[in-house]
Formats: sequence, C-alpha cells, structure tokens
Amino acid sequence: MKNVSKLLEKKNQHSLLCPFCKEIITFELTTEEIEKRLQGGLAAIKLQSHGAPPHSLTIYLDKEGKIRGAYPEIEKVEQKINRQFNYIIDASCEISPKEAEVLGIEVLPYHVVINGKERKAYNEEIFFADVFNLLNSNKKIGSDPVSVEAFLRSYQKLDKNKPTIVLTMSRKYSEGNNNALKAKKMIGKEEPTFAQNIRILNSKSVGPVLKFMLKTILEMDEKGQTLEEIIEYINLVSNKHRSYVYLDTLRYLRKSNRISGPAAFFGNLLGIKPIIIENLECQGDLHSVKNVRSKEEGMNEIIALIKKQFRGQELAGIVFQGTSEEEAQQFRELLKAELAINEKDFPIDFIGTAIGMHMGFECLGVALFPKK
Repeated sequence: MKNVSKLLEKKNQHSLLCPFCKEIITFELTTEEIEKRLQGGLAAIKLQSHGAPPHSLTIYLDKEGKIRGAYPEIEKVEQKINRQFNYIIDASCEISPKEAEVLGIEVLPYHVVINGKERKAYNEEIFFADVFNLLNSNKKIGSDPVSVEAFLRSYQKLDKNKPTIVLTMSRKYSEGNNNALKAKKMIGKEEPTFAQNIRILNSKSVGPVLKFMLKTILEMDEKGQTLEEIIEYINLVSNKHRSYVYLDTLRYLRKSNRISGPAAFFGNLLGIKPIIIENLECQGDLHSVKNVRSKEEGMNEIIALIKKQFRGQELAGIVFQGTSEEEAQQFRELLKAELAINEKDFPIDFIGTAIGMHMGFECLGVALFPKK
C-alpha cells in the first residue's frame, strides 16, 4: 500500500508557453490532484498570477495528465493599449473579453448551438471546458456566426477618426465575413466616410492561425507600421499559408455531419486517420489528402507534404494541438530536424473551440507560410 501511495503522490512536471505573455510556465501536479479535480473529461487548475498586467492561467488537463488548453485571466484592466487603428475579430481566436480590453481590440462572440436549439455566446456564456465535455456527450453542437447586428453595434462605438481592420474567419466556414460587409453597408448610409475606412479581410483560416495573424499585426501597430503594411501582411498569410492537420478519429467529423455514419464507423474500425490540408488552393477551405494508420505515419506524411509545397523557402507559422502540449513539442522537434525551422518562428498554441467542435480535439497540426 505504501508503494501505491508514493506513486500517486509523485509530482509530474508540466511546462507550456503562456498564451498571453509568452512566458514559459512550469508547474507540478500529482496524479491524485488531477483525479480530484476532474469534472467531465477535464481537470481545471488555476496557476498563480504572473506577468504584466498581472494575469493567472487556468490549465485544463485530461485524466492522463495531458494539457488540453490554457486560458489567461486578466485580474485588473488598469490601462489598455492605444492603437493606431481599430481592430475587430471574432472569438474563434480564443482571446477573452478582458484580454481584448487590455489589447485595445474588439472581440465579437460567435454562438455555440446545442442540439439545434440552445444558443450561447462563446467566451461569455459558454467556454472551452463546456464545449469539450459536450463533445464527449450525446449532444450535438454546432455554431452560428457573428451577426450583422453585432458588427453594426461594434462599428457604432469605434473611434471614427481611425481606420478599422476587421479580420474574420474564412468565408468557407462562416457567414461572419459577409455579415461584416452587410453591417458596413448599413453604417455607410449614415456615415459614408467612416465606412470607407473599414477594411474587412478574409483570413482564410480560423482559430490559432487567426490568433497568430492578430498578434502579429498588433505588434506591427505598436511599431508604428502603416495600414498598408499591415494589410499586405494579412494578405500574405491569408493567401500563402497552408495548415496540415492529423485527425486521430473520425468520430467528431460524424457528429458535425461532415461525413456519413457508415463512413465514420468503417473508417474507425479500419483505423483510418485522415490528413487534412487547409487553404490548399488559396480558397480557405479543407481538403482531405491522405489516410494514414498511426500518428507517427501522419506526422511523417505532413513533413513530406510540406517539403513538396515549400521546398527551399524560409518559413514561419504555428504548431497547434488538441491532444497535448507535450505532443506538440515533440512534433515541433520533428519539424526542426526535418525542415530546419527556427523554433522562435513556430510557437505552440491550442486548436481552439471553433475547430474542436467540428473536427474534435484529437488532432495535431501545423500552419506555415513563406516569410517573404
């Protein structure tokens, strides 16, 4: 019995990059501590405050101790950054309302739809852990885009003396981009000069890529780069990026009606695991390009596809995961060995709820684009 107790008390060390301040955070937990906190499929651990402005991190781990998500919580918004331009983005970027307030931007919630009836605003009424647990229940979940009315309300409260950048998820995934355009047309009837300075841009992606683009253009804003330079960067990444995703199961594609029941059943029975590419033809949509039988085979196939697409080019991007932080770190090491990437150019982030509710969280991938 003593040996069992000692095993349970053994602390496992975890580390991850804080999504807000980019500081490497290390913490220790015992298996017993994780088991005590489990609710549904996740255990929530709130870490001590750090950084400036002070913020804590809520870490979500599964029963195996794998980090499934990390979300910052700003303790007090004392001062927000004064931007050159107004910025609007949807909540698929996984930036919370308080974080958005500090960053000096507007984040608009999309709605999670439960069983086709109940609608809840993401990051206001429903959060990552809720969606994770709903996915593993018998309930069906989907999403509704940011509405025309929400964009219109956002436009009306902006600083009218500044140009506005609206960065939306891909038109292929959501009506959000079209709704932003409709709202611009409506406000243009009353304030035509202001409306002319609203730039609505299709990211041709979602989730971690959207967040990566946003954080980069905010850094460009702080450095005093021009509106034209920022838009040029957005267009570069939108048109040139490719995302390569390995899915460990077909179950969630079935739940979101992206494949048929028989296809999912026999695919899982045969151990088929698809490789999906986003933006293959620069349209911001998804293409299933290969089926593999294991994660190792999937990672090697992704490397081969990247070499074929980007041979000889210097790359930047982001590694994203829904399985665990540790697996993402291992994948990045493989990318370094095979593609000679610079680790600093490839941060690790979570896939986010917008992707997870349609593809599931059992996935691992990378998005990349040429630096020039």
